[in-house]
Amino acid sequence: MPTAPAAHPSALDALDAADRRFGWHPFTQMREYQDNPRLHLVRGEGNWLIDGEGKRYLDGNASVWTNVHGHNDPDLNRALRDQAEQVAHVTLLGLNHPVATELAEDLAGRTGGALPRCFFSDNGSNAVDAQPVPTEWSSTKNIVWKADVPGRGHSTPIVTGNVIVLLTADNTAQTQGVVAFDRATGKQLWMTPISQGGFAPIHAKNTFASSTPATDGKLIYACFCHHEKIELVALDLEGKIVWRRDAGAFRPKIYEYGYASSPTIYKDTLIVAADCDTIAWLKAFRLSDGEQ
Repeated sequence: MPTAPAAHPSALDALDAADRRFGWHPFTQMREYQDNPRLHLVRGEGNWLIDGEGKRYLDGNASVWTNVHGHNDPDLNRALRDQAEQVAHVTLLGLNHPVATELAEDLAGRTGGALPRCFFSDNGSNAVDAQPVPTEWSSTKNIVWKADVPGRGHSTPIVTGNVIVLLTADNTAQTQGVVAFDRATGKQLWMTPISQGGFAPIHAKNTFASSTPATDGKLIYACFCHHEKIELVALDLEGKIVWRRDAGAFRPKIYEYGYASSPTIYKDTLIVAADCDTIAWLKAFRLSDGEQ
């Protein structure tokens, strides 16, 4: 793998000492961090992040944010510089900014009228469309349908066509599977068992079906952890298994929190990650047949 020019070792030593003395990293076990080798990221190029020693790392972080356009994109950099020379920040609370109007008009035009107005915010979690949305719920109010999901899991449902799909697991029977419901009625369409046995210790708040499946509209792709490995499986929209593959080992020894990484589709490949205190890997598999 190519490397980038490295910083002087003495500068890195000073940075490392200052970071360990004054820095506090969120979502990080600080005692463990103090014992780990230093990793100071100084710049990015496209999909790559580069540390102070010139080493390159593929940026696969999508759990905290997603860098859709990559790093150091020249067009984005130019637009940011041009805008910063005019005004770096402005509110839309009773005010307006020409670029916001231009963007809103462009987005509305691209949706063919489906998005009549644009609401801009600092993140994607508090954006709503212009239609009234329900703000109150009870066991009956604003509920179209309810359905019991067998087993237990933190898997997020996905929608493809008229089918809702999610993963589930039964702790007592040590079984894992994929279940589908009709989008309009909530009727369970099918339930496909994937594995049985081989459950390792996990955190009490985790489950053995915490990953979210992915779909390209043709097949449904899921990953499960059992028997100290990660297994990939592809199913058609009727719940029939098309292919299955053992992706790699996964067996924490110190931090037995369990597995929760979700597969990601990129073009014609399925990207899967695993990371624990004994092993870490990132692999890509062909969508059509699961070949690595």
